[in-house]
Amino acid sequence: MSLQQGPIIVVSDDRQPAFMAALGEGGLFPVIETTWAEASRAIAQLHPACVLVAASEGAGVELDRIARQIDGIQPYLPLIVTEPKEALPENAIPFSQTSGNWDRLLPRLRAALRVRTLHATVLRRRSDQPVKTAIAEIDPVRDEAVDHALQPLRARVPAELHVCARTCHGFDALQPDWSDFALQGQALRRVWLT
Repeated sequence: MSLQQGPIIVVSDDRQPAFMAALGEGGLFPVIETTWAEASRAIAQLHPACVLVAASEGAGVELDRIARQIDGIQPYLPLIVTEPKEALPENAIPFSQTSGNWDRLLPRLRAALRVRTLHATVLRRRSDQPVKTAIAEIDPVRDEAVDHALQPLRARVPAELHVCARTCHGFDALQPDWSDFALQGQALRRVWLT
C-alpha cells in the first residue's frame, strides 16, 4: 500500500543524484527533479508529499530558504537531506548512505510519509467542520444509527445529525457521490414529493 500523497520533489545541482536509482527500484512515482533555483516554485505549485535534497557545498542559504517555506506547510511535509555537508535546519531529516548503498533511504522515506499521513488525519479530525450524519426516518436499525451518530458528540467533536423524513433504510445509497446534505434533501424531495 502506497502512502505517497503527491510527487516527491528531488532538489539537486546534478541532473541525476546517486539515489535516484533507489527511488525507481522502490516504485516511488512521480519523482520530479528540480534545481535549487526552481525548488521554491516547484514546492508551491506541485504540493509534494516529500522534498528530498541532495546536499552540496554552499547550498546552506538555499536549504534554509526551502526549509522555512516547508515549515509553514500543512500537513507536515518531510524534508530529507542526503549526505549533509553542514548544519541542517530544525525541520530537516538527515540521511547518510553507507558504502554507496542507498537501500536504507526507502524505509526512511516511507516512515516520513507515514508521519505525513498521520498528521493529515489529525488535522482532518480536529477540523471545526462538524461530522455530518444522515439517517432515514424509517429504518430497522435506526436506534443503532442514532447511537453511532452521537459518538462524535460524546468525544466533544462537532457533529450534526439529520433525520430525513419520509425516507427508508439505504436512501443515501441511491446516489453515493452526494457531497452535501442540501443535495440529498433536494433529491429526496423530488423523489418523494412528486
